[in-house]
Amino acid sequence: DVIKAIEHIHYHGIVHCDIKLANVLVERARDGQHRGVLADFDLSKDLENRLQEVSMSVMSVSGAHGTLGCLTMAPEVLQGRPPDFKADCYSFGGMMLQSLFKSESDRWQQGGDTNRWDMASGAPLLTMVKNEMARSLLSRALHRNKDRRPTSTQIVSDGFFSADISRAQDLMQVVEK
Repeated sequence: DVIKAIEHIHYHGIVHCDIKLANVLVERARDGQHRGVLADFDLSKDLENRLQEVSMSVMSVSGAHGTLGCLTMAPEVLQGRPPDFKADCYSFGGMMLQSLFKSESDRWQQGGDTNRWDMASGAPLLTMVKNEMARSLLSRALHRNKDRRPTSTQIVSDGFFSADISRAQDLMQVVEK
């Protein structure tokens, strides 16, 4: 649900800038199914308008946007660059790692840059994630180089979400507990 919401706002030119577990609400629909709702758009930006404002002014948007120290903040945003669609995709990857693989995410977050990414390629070091399809998606979403990250549309259509519905439902039951 959350990645579909991200895809929707990206389609409309909006960058959320603060995707994290605390900004996802879970509601129970009338049919009894749980549904994730992306919330807290306080930091979100209309990318097209922001780019026009930046090009028309002497000052540009700078400084980190989002929650500092959070696993969901993209490396380039931590360095003070403005968030963009690919930063949101990184944030989704961090959120996915935290929600589905808690102990693995804790170990990954505690490591320094040399323990998080392959320093030559920029690929995240996620050997502790044993689910192959999840590791494949996370390896792309959490890539240090934003140009190597998938778009929200590519994440939505990733095989992890469609390959085995029963396995996804099992993971969701674990998350609900």
